[in-house]
Amino acid sequence: MRRDRPPRPIAVGNVVTVYSEALGAWTASQVTGIDGAAQCAAVLELEWSGPEPKTVADLGDDVQPLRLTHHSWGGKLSHCNHGWVLPRSFTVIGSLPTLVTAPSYSYGPRWGRSEQLALQRHWDSGDREDWTARYALTCTADELVDEHTRDVVRADVKHLTVCGITRLDCTRLITAFPDLTRLSLSGNLGTLTSAAALNQLPRLQELTIHDLFGMAPSDSLLPRHVPELEEVSLYGIPADYAAAMRKTWRPHVQHGVELDIRGARKPVWTAANTNPLRDWGGREHLPRTSYRKAVAQYKTALDAFLPRSPAASSTATSWRSGAPSEPPSTRWIAPQASLRPWNVKSCSTLWTSLRRNHRQLPGAT
Repeated sequence: MRRDRPPRPIAVGNVVTVYSEALGAWTASQVTGIDGAAQCAAVLELEWSGPEPKTVADLGDDVQPLRLTHHSWGGKLSHCNHGWVLPRSFTVIGSLPTLVTAPSYSYGPRWGRSEQLALQRHWDSGDREDWTARYALTCTADELVDEHTRDVVRADVKHLTVCGITRLDCTRLITAFPDLTRLSLSGNLGTLTSAAALNQLPRLQELTIHDLFGMAPSDSLLPRHVPELEEVSLYGIPADYAAAMRKTWRPHVQHGVELDIRGARKPVWTAANTNPLRDWGGREHLPRTSYRKAVAQYKTALDAFLPRSPAASSTATSWRSGAPSEPPSTRWIAPQASLRPWNVKSCSTLWTSLRRNHRQLPGAT
């Protein structure tokens, strides 16, 4: 696959259309720039919605860019840079002279489906209450479990975001939410079981999984089962699952599938990183040496701060050598009476190290 041009052919001036769940209609936008070095495309949202257009003529004679006046936008254009993979649900219907020539300095993770147009029309109606998508649900894993206990089927939910997952059965999830088009799951070294069941979501377009484990290569999504999938974002997941998903979906990038698979973790990493800094590992713009130094300081301070039992000491030795062992989180004993006064220095050292390394994170203060 060539890397000097977008996988799906697009050009400056192209008008693309997509169905918007937010509006229940088709919408349009224009490609106003392509940056080959950054592999991104500048996309201008148009102030139009209606039946599916076949050509640009179907948009009418007075095509206008969308200007946002809702909330604090102050009349700015809905003009943003996205990855240059044109999602498979988008269709090029022709070209027009570019409606704006100035570049966009905004960046977004995904091509929009006119959520901004929906927000603007809600605002223009005079309603100043926050607009919420009736088809979207965000909840914690605990709230999701409570919903399951009532055997409620939510066919109305198209976008589901579940956070704080400790353990989640995907079979029960797809039973409760059979018509999902967008699914985002995140945890903190949590576990997904029966992940292969996600193949039973035939309309799924976007899948995000962050910091969850328990998936095997056999759990991979397969194109014949989820033919509309166009965005896969995986981070902090088992290495063999990441490799299988990458192998399966990389050939489909040319058909409009955006792949973002990073932070693949081997079992030894999972065992060695039950610490509060593990999310720093592999983070973009954070030097690996800074991450390692911070973890070393954390372990040193923790060793001094909390005494260990003889059995825990042997467990720690086998953990550091890479031999099979219990997770490190089980080896510590923390009775309040055992804290030693000179550990204040260790705590100070740890805090200084964390602050120093935190300042290297993007946007940190």
